[in-house]
Amino acid sequence: EDGCPKTDARPLAARVRDLGLPFPAAVVLAYREYETLFLPCIERIAGRPFEGPGGARPGLRADARYDGDFEAKRGVKEWLTSQMHRGHAYKPTVDQLPLTQMVDFAVVRDKGLPWFGSLENALRFLAANLGRAAAAYPPEPARAP
Repeated sequence: EDGCPKTDARPLAARVRDLGLPFPAAVVLAYREYETLFLPCIERIAGRPFEGPGGARPGLRADARYDGDFEAKRGVKEWLTSQMHRGHAYKPTVDQLPLTQMVDFAVVRDKGLPWFGSLENALRFLAANLGRAAAAYPPEPARAP
């Protein structure tokens, strides 16, 4: 959780490359917790129910706000629970999908969540490398001549 996604992803991508997969693949690591993806959009998500396959659950209180460095936040899951209505708790297996569906990716991009930028780069890489076996993101660093 406290590793550096930028440096940790490269060795993992090398291992993926070594597998010789018949399709391109990407390694993108969220810094600390996937739930940091929700923090830039909390004000847009607040007050809306979590609509999932099992029905709707009460979501975050309408007054939920987050100010601060998104990646510096520890315990985002617990923080989300603290922002929910009394008697309700954040449940990753139930709530991640509806929360992800409420994320406004333009807001996340504009607010500069670093690992989201890596995810977008990985998706561009995959699209550009369709049909290329053993291609993996992040690519190997260029070697000095």
